[in-house]
Amino acid sequence: MAEGFFRKAIQGHSEIECLGSAGVAAYDGDRMSPETAALLANNQIELADFSSRMVTTELLESATHIYAMTRSHLAMLVGTFPAVQSKCYLVCDHLEEDQGKGMDVPDPIGMGNAAYLQVGEVFTHAIPTIIESLENHS
Repeated sequence: MAEGFFRKAIQGHSEIECLGSAGVAAYDGDRMSPETAALLANNQIELADFSSRMVTTELLESATHIYAMTRSHLAMLVGTFPAVQSKCYLVCDHLEEDQGKGMDVPDPIGMGNAAYLQVGEVFTHAIPTIIESLENHS
């Protein structure tokens, strides 16, 4: 879901490239959930041929910025790949304090459609702040 929202948001920002998403506990080749597919479609976001993948050293080394959904994901990334610590952030790190700066993105799996909508709202607010940060530091 994050990848879809991010790809849509960077349209027109040719200086920003999305290498894609990967998980710290993902299974290679899984399809997105039906709830995610519906939410992306409702937001006019196309993520054709998406399948999950595990994070790899090569992917992390090629990235300039790495965004984790939760503090525990961030700790797993840094613990497993300490060389990338300086380019790791939380998705919500650039929000204002009153908007949830540094909060974890909630995990919607098994929580029903309302939880997926909530995560979509988090991305709607957080991703523009990521893009602004990337533009200001490029």
